[in-house]
Amino acid sequence: MKHILFLLFPFPSKCPSSRMGKCNIIESRFEVFPGKKVILSLLLMFTCFSLLRFNAKAQQAADTAAIVNSIFPKGEKSASGNNFNGGVWLNRFVSPADSLDCIVALVTFEPGVRTNWHTHPGGQILMVVKGTGYYQEKGNQRQIIRKGDVVQCPRGVTHWHGASPDGEFAHLVVAPDIEKGEVTWLQKVTDEEYKGLK
Repeated sequence: MKHILFLLFPFPSKCPSSRMGKCNIIESRFEVFPGKKVILSLLLMFTCFSLLRFNAKAQQAADTAAIVNSIFPKGEKSASGNNFNGGVWLNRFVSPADSLDCIVALVTFEPGVRTNWHTHPGGQILMVVKGTGYYQEKGNQRQIIRKGDVVQCPRGVTHWHGASPDGEFAHLVVAPDIEKGEVTWLQKVTDEEYKGLK
């Protein structure tokens, strides 16, 4: 601390004359400023602070993933391989067999995985709980959706959704009016469409 104070307030190396013949301005060991030691100390402090912040962010991301998975387990890997271009997990909480006229489920996508184009006769609501993904309605631009976003897909509108290439993506889905039908699957999403080029 005294080194830093000396950096901010460079006292003279020799004491001015005084009536008492004494000087208490600064101790003799500070006559030569140890600049290298101060700079190295500051660099070490900055490096430690940066590492602590990085570790805190990594731990927070891990904790968030653990909370999501503990509240809503991923479920079983979907067998509907023709309707997705990769690995998808499905955990249904409410199904048509429950006689509530809706579906409530958690859908988890591997990085880069998306649905085919499809429609829902009763519409669909997506609530993103993890990661970053994409959503696009036919004729509109692709949208980026993130944790906390809610997407309302109107009845009968052709659309697709899925994960960005950067990481796993998960959303809750609510599909009402199931007596009208669950889903109509259509063609695959092209790479150009996935990248937002169409």
